[in-house]
Amino acid sequence: VMLSTSAFLNTYIVEDSPVIRENLIATLEELVPVRVVGSAEDEASAVRWLADAAHPVDLVIVDIFLKSGSGLGVLRAAHALPQRYRLVVLSNYATPDMRAKCLALGAEQVFDKSTEIDALIQYCADKLVALIVPWVFTAYGTFLLRQAFMNIPKELEEAAQIDGASR
Repeated sequence: VMLSTSAFLNTYIVEDSPVIRENLIATLEELVPVRVVGSAEDEASAVRWLADAAHPVDLVIVDIFLKSGSGLGVLRAAHALPQRYRLVVLSNYATPDMRAKCLALGAEQVFDKSTEIDALIQYCADKLVALIVPWVFTAYGTFLLRQAFMNIPKELEEAAQIDGASR
C-alpha cells in the first residue's frame, strides 16, 4: 500500500456525478483530515491516473456506475498494478452480491451512499490513525514528542505539583 508522509489521507475519488463528488469532497475534508488529490468520472481516466506511480495516494474511493466503464473495471485494473492502493467502494448499488464482487476484486470495504457515509468517515479516520501511529515510534517521532513535552511551561508543571501531581 502506498503511503504518504503527510498528516492527511491523500484520497482519489472515482465518481461520475459532479454534485455527489463535490459534496463528498466537502464532507470528507471537513470531518476527517483528507486531502483529495484527484478525481475521475470514468474508468479509463481513473485507471490512467492510478497507473502513474508518481501520484501519492493512500485511499481510492470508487463508485460502481461511471460515465463510461465501471467501478468494477477500476478495481480490477488497480488490483493488477504493481503499486498497491487501499480501495473502497461507495455506491447506491451496495447489494450483497455487489459487495462480494467488490471485495473479491480487492476492495477493503463497500459503503452504501444512502446509509453508510458515517461508516466511510470512520473508516477514513481509522486509516489516518494507522498511517500516523507507526511513524510516532521512529527516532524522529520520539524526538518530536520530546520537543513537545519540553515546551510545556514550567508554571504548568509547578501548578500541577501544587494540586498534588507527582514529578
